[in-house]
Order: sequence, then structure tokens, then C-alpha cells
Amino acid sequence: MSSAAESDPRLRVPTEPGTEIHPYTTAHYSPAEGGLVRVVHRNREGLFTWDGKWVSGELLHADLHMCLWVSGGVKGPRSHRLHGDN
Repeated sequence: MSSAAESDPRLRVPTEPGTEIHPYTTAHYSPAEGGLVRVVHRNREGLFTWDGKWVSGELLHADLHMCLWVSGGVKGPRSHRLHGDN
């Protein structure tokens, strides 16, 4: 008899350090070299920038918020909306 974690991918524990599982799509997001984010979903894989832009791989779309979270934060220009700049 299989456990609930085996039958529902949302309940599986990520195997790589820093890996997060998207709560709706169940895609796995993990940090990669050069500040990129590796996303694996349904046996397809892709590399994305911190803001969700595609770099390489068969998987062409990623959640930009998950990429931001896994990459460790904003690495681009400051946003006036976040920092009160005019």
C-alpha cells in the first residue's frame, strides 16, 4: 500500500538543498550555477533567470515569483515601488 506522499507529488519532500515545490503545478525549483534557477516539471527541465526569463532547456515557462524566491532575491535594478524612489 502506497503512502499519500508517494501518490501526491505535492507532498514529496524536495531532494536537493534549496529546492521548493510549486504549490499548484508541483514543479521543482532549485538554485543552479551562475545565479540561475533550475525548474523540473513533468520530466521536462529548463534554466531561468531570477526574474523567470528562459535561458535554456525544454521547459519554456516558469513562475517568476518562485524563481525570485529560490534565487535568493532581487538582483536587478531597484524598483521605485519597493524603495520609495521618485
